[in-house]
Amino acid sequence: MIVNPEIYIGWSLGSDYSGSDNSQSAETWTASIKQSPNNAGNYINRGNLYKKIGATEKALSDNSEAIRRATEQSRFI
Repeated sequence: MIVNPEIYIGWSLGSDYSGSDNSQSAETWTASIKQSPNNAGNYINRGNLYKKIGATEKALSDNSEAIRRATEQSRFI
């Protein structure tokens, strides 16, 4: 099994998003995005968090960015 370190880093940094401190979780996902900016999953997870707290515009923005990043990554596969 091959593990992509960017995916693992993003998951481990942002894995607390299900907790009750949503502002801290958003900050954690943002840090994860800064560390692994090409990881579309980080944008999806932060977008899901924004949707959960009612920040619809931010959620749409992150999900759009996730699609863009995933499309870029698929060109290299």
